Amino acid sequence: LLLNLNVVMSSYGENSETQKGGKEDLGYNSAFHAAFVGGMKKEYRTSLLLTFILGVPNFLGYFFIMAFMGITEVPIIIRLIDNTVKEKKIEATNEADVIYRDPGAFTWWGVTLVFNIVFIIQHQAAYPNDRQPTLYLFLVFGINLPW
Repeated sequence: LLLNLNVVMSSYGENSETQKGGKEDLGYNSAFHAAFVGGMKKEYRTSLLLTFILGVPNFLGYFFIMAFMGITEVPIIIRLIDNTVKEKKIEATNEADVIYRDPGAFTWWGVTLVFNIVFIIQHQAAYPNDRQPTLYLFLVFGINLPW
């Protein structure tokens, strides 16, 4: 929430109307542009610094959360599935063996394909008048297919 508020307060952009009626550069439109291209007034450096101080840990936190969930929750789910399968096999000792779970069926290739497809959907939703079929084909056939 603090990051969002900081960005809203600082991103009123260039050439905004001042109370005096004149045009003056205020703040910055993009944290990336302000940090790497320049052209921002010195008094807004603290705001830019706050954007990065709040934004970078937020961005990295998502990766840590996903890694933690993958390390802790996924093995628990797999163990529960395996225990259920063992119980069902014991109950049905006279029936033929059935493979309930194939760990190779869902690999990183499949995960990447799903992410690429979701990205394509998000891109089309965000830019409905600027579709990029070359990008979409590259994501699926240039990244997933060779993999």
